[in-house]
Amino acid sequence: MEFSVVTLNTWKCDGLYRDRLRLMADGLRALAPDLVMLQEAFAADDDGTGEPVDTALSLAEATGMHVVRHAGRRKERLFETRTVVSTSGLAILSRRPILRHEVIELPTDPRDGDRQALIAVIEGDDPARPVIAVTTHLSHLARADELRQAQMDAALDAVAALPETPSAVFLGGDLNTGADSELITTLGRRHGLEVTNAYHVGDLDVSFPTLVSALPRRAATRDKCIDFIFLLSAAQAAPSYRLVTTERVLDKPDPETSTYPSDHTGVRAVFARVA
Repeated sequence: MEFSVVTLNTWKCDGLYRDRLRLMADGLRALAPDLVMLQEAFAADDDGTGEPVDTALSLAEATGMHVVRHAGRRKERLFETRTVVSTSGLAILSRRPILRHEVIELPTDPRDGDRQALIAVIEGDDPARPVIAVTTHLSHLARADELRQAQMDAALDAVAALPETPSAVFLGGDLNTGADSELITTLGRRHGLEVTNAYHVGDLDVSFPTLVSALPRRAATRDKCIDFIFLLSAAQAAPSYRLVTTERVLDKPDPETSTYPSDHTGVRAVFARVA
């Protein structure tokens, strides 16, 4: 039995938001993942017609998935032609029922505050062993490796403190650091975890850029990979899933408008249940 996971930074309300939302919804419906982890999920109380707008809820409705979300990073943003008070938070969509969730506050810098991790406890094959999903968006500040490490440590400490005994822990998100950074290469070592990095399938390193280079402001970082999916398990524990394949998704522009779903590509990792 396969279990597919997608992570995507949805780019708040930038660009042609409604067109992008349609592309994201169409893409996720076609992929039919079991788990989706979102960052920069835009939400505002009024879209200009008196109706609320919410990326995570819209995508959950489009895909028929369960959803939990955290409305973080509240500020004024330009939405279409209007300035609106909005949030840009985290969300988790799941094909299986979400039993509960919690939000973990992460260490921050005054220049880049309001950072969290969202944890969802999801119904598993074994009622006594749920699946845990964790999504986060680490600091974007330059030369802030120590801060990002502290943020990741806080997220992993929170996972370790959960009362549940999970069958698997999937961690994903926009980590704002490269695949060769110490945070990525040593992930789990400080916490006694076995880590499967979705970019390392067997003996192959399949990492790829996750920022859309066709967008002008991304030209200088066209080769950068900052969006990740990991499978975490206790050291020495028998694995419940094994990584099958990884691919970049939601990375094609609309043929009519040349609009991309986001300024990030999505990442999709497929895992197989270990009998």
